[in-house]
Amino acid sequence: MESCADCYVNHLTTHLAPRAMSVEEVQQASFEDPELRTVREFLSSNQIYKMSKPYRSIADELRTTDQSIPLRGSRIVLPANIRERAIALAHEDHAGMTRCKQRLRAKLWYLAWTKR
Repeated sequence: MESCADCYVNHLTTHLAPRAMSVEEVQQASFEDPELRTVREFLSSNQIYKMSKPYRSIADELRTTDQSIPLRGSRIVLPANIRERAIALAHEDHAGMTRCKQRLRAKLWYLAWTKR
């Protein structure tokens, strides 16, 4: 039986993926991303100390869903190979840069945003 926490995490994955991007697409991109593959492996084997420093510093916030999509808190860790597409999708409604960034950061996370 699935715990409430697991149900919540799986619910987040389903509803956080950008509207024009399916959960399956995010999952596939996540499997293909070497950096996220290692993060997932170290999380599942409880070898957090082996993660690269940026991920190790937020390891207590990381988890994976049943679909093996990494999350940081309630945000999907966006694989590198679909970042540009996610940004382009967020710009489609022409809401402006600030609103676009707010919308993306509410649902998605990736390492480069921490450097800005």
